[in-house]
Amino acid sequence: MATRGGSRGELSVGDRCKWRWSNETATVLEIEVNEDGNERRIRVRWASSGNEKWYPEGKFKAITVNGKALMDWQTLENLLKYMFEFRELYEQHGLEELTLDGGLVVNIHDIMQGIEELPKRQREAVILVCIEGRREVDAARIMGFKNWSSQVKTYKRLGLKKLLDRYWNKNE
Repeated sequence: MATRGGSRGELSVGDRCKWRWSNETATVLEIEVNEDGNERRIRVRWASSGNEKWYPEGKFKAITVNGKALMDWQTLENLLKYMFEFRELYEQHGLEELTLDGGLVVNIHDIMQGIEELPKRQREAVILVCIEGRREVDAARIMGFKNWSSQVKTYKRLGLKKLLDRYWNKNE
């Protein structure tokens, strides 16, 4: 089954989705379930070419559900790159929320508070790599890891996942 921003779920007709291994997007046109009911196929129309084709549902990840955008860790990581600018917009103009494509609303206070509440290593990794834009190998040295940057990548991913789970992946 396809995932919806980290939680298991199913795509619906009309949802926009993204090919799992690239940024190629498509719209779900039709859904077919096998006789056992345990495998779903979806017919999609590719945004770039307009071509239509059937695929196993698990090859896609939802990016909109019922017209509402979903947050994923890549989108969150990209947002964090601009955290200094967002903070400046808040301080100078009182802007507290951003509305992204697809209607996804992001509250600057939520992100800042969520980062502060992360465990120390996760917070360090998110700040150094995502916000300050340092390479993982440089962040590893700052965090005291001598040989590998993989720990930084792991801590960063865990931190982003906690932020997603706290603010966007609530089971409603």
